[in-house]
Amino acid sequence: MERSKAQETLQTLRSVNPQRCMSLLTELAYSSHSPVERHRWLSEAVSCARGDASRKLLHDLGEASLVIDRRDEAMSYFEQAFQHPDGPDVDTAKALAQMYVRKDRTKDALEVYRVALQSSPGSLPLIRNYGQLLLKEGRSSEAIGAISRGARLAPANEASALHLLLAELHQGLGQMSEALIAWEAAASLNPESVAAWRGLAAAARSDGQLHLRSLRNLVRLEPGNAEWHAQLGALRLAAGEVVEAEADVDRALKLDPCNGPALELKALLLEKAGKESQALDFVERVARENKSSKAVVAVELTGKLHWESVHWIGLL
Repeated sequence: MERSKAQETLQTLRSVNPQRCMSLLTELAYSSHSPVERHRWLSEAVSCARGDASRKLLHDLGEASLVIDRRDEAMSYFEQAFQHPDGPDVDTAKALAQMYVRKDRTKDALEVYRVALQSSPGSLPLIRNYGQLLLKEGRSSEAIGAISRGARLAPANEASALHLLLAELHQGLGQMSEALIAWEAAASLNPESVAAWRGLAAAARSDGQLHLRSLRNLVRLEPGNAEWHAQLGALRLAAGEVVEAEADVDRALKLDPCNGPALELKALLLEKAGKESQALDFVERVARENKSSKAVVAVELTGKLHWESVHWIGLL
């Protein structure tokens, strides 16, 4: 009886004040904890709008339809939201494109991303998804172009993330010079990005200054990572900065007393300082931690310390 009265009230309100009716129904929908009830109230609200539903309302009804597994209905509402006079929004474009991909409508999905990017040219999710879909279709050059354009238009942090994507893409294609440029751009745009400095450190091994800059930033961002301190120590030792190298190695060993590369470096530093007995102690520790160590092999073969640059330059 009460339900019937509520329906009558809604019908009256629908005819007298459709906007108020729509507002009331959306409030009921958003306050409901039942997916079925939410879908029902949103459907009523769209009906009440008489063809003038907002983009958000259409999108939300699409999501509500997905939750109760009405996928074709959801696609229809996402399409209506995407074609709304207000223009496509990022979330609707993503949802619609993903539904098209699941139905093997890749061409339609690519078109959705293309159109949406005209309204949101710097959107990281859209550019990333668009680029990845182009890659999946074997259109690498188009993917690179789309991501590059987005990186030029996006805010700094988003542009950094896009350069990371570009770097991985170039690296996967064997374009190492282009990958290095992209890693450096990603790190420069967002100096707090560990992923960018990690990528740059790995890619810049042949560029001493760039490699050094990368490791310094990794030590800054991840001071508790013994590996970065050990690598920085190796690089400084190669540059003849013995005091700085020893400080880095000591920090690495304080963080991880069993770090093989740091133990090797410590042994080398002690040997260079004329402390061969202490150096041999460190070599024994290296032997326990890392049987394949070049330094250990040298000691086992000669019965004494026999360091060459190859023993530690391989750490770089």
